[in-house]
Amino acid sequence: MDKDNVLLDAVLNYVNESRTVRGLPPLRHLLRGLRNDENNCPLANALDAEVSNIHAVFHDENAAIMSASVWRTSVQSLNSAVLPYFLQKFVSIFDAGQLPELDIVELEPCGWGKCVERHSCCC
Repeated sequence: MDKDNVLLDAVLNYVNESRTVRGLPPLRHLLRGLRNDENNCPLANALDAEVSNIHAVFHDENAAIMSASVWRTSVQSLNSAVLPYFLQKFVSIFDAGQLPELDIVELEPCGWGKCVERHSCCC
């Protein structure tokens, strides 16, 4: 198993820990996203949060507290949890373009306001 797969497996585990403790279903794979976009990167889409390279800002304080608890990190402010090392590393690698398989693919619209194929960007 190469180092990217090890990182992606660790990231998915951390994402699913946060999701399940908050009553959300676990994901089978990471969602696609946009580079350098705190509101639409793969982690933001998976966690339903705004994600920087250091923390995740959730919609409510309980989500931040629960996520920080399962991640064994701290709550930075009312609704912000510090990201574990592997999630911080993922943000840096994704934003640098080293995980193109997780980029949202821009496709021609089909005329119905959706992509020609089903991708996370609009479907």
